[in-house]
Amino acid sequence: MDIDANVGHRIREARTAAGRSQSELTSPGLLSAAHLSLIESGKRRPSQGVLAHLAGALGTTAGFLASGREPDDVREAERRLAFAGIALHNGSHAEALAEFENLLDEARVRDRAALGRAQALELLGRHAEAASAFEALMNIAEEGGATWAERAVDVMRCYRELGDPAYAADLGERALRAFERLGLGWSDASVRLGVTLAGVYQDRGDAHRASVIVHRMIGVAEELGSPLARASAYWNAANGAYGRGDLDGALSLAERSLALFGETDRLRNLSQLRLLVGILSLRVEPARAREVFLAVRAESAEFGGVVDVARAEIWLAEAALRLGEPGEAVAYATEARDRLAEAGSTVVLWADIALGEAALARGDRAGALERARAAGAVLDGESGIPQAIPARTRLAALYEAAGDAAAAMAAYRAALAATGNPVPSTVESGSARRSSGV
Repeated sequence: MDIDANVGHRIREARTAAGRSQSELTSPGLLSAAHLSLIESGKRRPSQGVLAHLAGALGTTAGFLASGREPDDVREAERRLAFAGIALHNGSHAEALAEFENLLDEARVRDRAALGRAQALELLGRHAEAASAFEALMNIAEEGGATWAERAVDVMRCYRELGDPAYAADLGERALRAFERLGLGWSDASVRLGVTLAGVYQDRGDAHRASVIVHRMIGVAEELGSPLARASAYWNAANGAYGRGDLDGALSLAERSLALFGETDRLRNLSQLRLLVGILSLRVEPARAREVFLAVRAESAEFGGVVDVARAEIWLAEAALRLGEPGEAVAYATEARDRLAEAGSTVVLWADIALGEAALARGDRAGALERARAAGAVLDGESGIPQAIPARTRLAALYEAAGDAAAAMAAYRAALAATGNPVPSTVESGSARRSSGV
């Protein structure tokens, strides 16, 4: 086999494209990380055995690494992979998924096709399958590396959507401990791992742990100076401030993050952050917020997922209610509910709450109670739903406004229980008042 002078350059490009480190490609008695470094720098020529080993590990052929020439079937696989990526980016998620799955038997593109498949599953709202696919990719990546951290973030994000923050938190904590045990330097990926873990704790109502992690990540991100790391840290800090009711602080942090995300290619993240800015401006400028939500809805349809689109529609319903347009609110919330029901997402409860509030605005108390009970069934049927406490509080207010005091009290008590505080029974409360002389 002829081996030309650019073999080291091609090996480095193939390794980088596969997201693999030099140490991941070592083989006892055949190839060390130091030897691979010399090969990539052009100071050593690889043997045919080394080329065969690297080709197998990187999903390519020894002939391509040696000469740069690819068989026709390899070129065709690369072409199909590129078109699947374009379909995914353009919102044709089902089409992209089918092509990625067809490419899983092609060794040259297998790992990249597996990642594309996981991303397509997530965007289609199939979060359980996506979580499994991302976790499988995490398990074959080098522990502590950028690819490993990115896949950990993907897994945590899917489990948050599935309403299992306990698993997401456990995985995130284990990942951070592994990262620190290895003594590796911080990167964009590891900072995003940290702030994603903070978001999980916010979902669980542990504001203290979330705040500790976020402030640490902000310090690390500022030291790195990376726009992506800083944007991710400030975004999570904005979510924390919003959860505490500090709307001005949240808006300031969100706008700072938005400016930084504008320097990156993270279009889906940029759209999700715009949604937060719209939410924060909703109370004082509902008309402006509606324009933001409309833009986010269009962006999400292009490069987001079904849940992203539905979230924008739920907030469009909220804006319509604030602008005195309950009919429009019903239309948006119904669209959101249909999308979410098909995807099996627990976010559907927010669409039901919006529909209940719209029914109430139109004087339909029976309709409001029907939708409130549907939302309550989702909350009661799943544990660990993100934002369960504000959801139960909002549900309680809906019940109260619709005239069901007993259901309202039950929802308020469930919200209190979700904070981790004990909820005394009526008898216990009365005894406590009598014993204290009240």
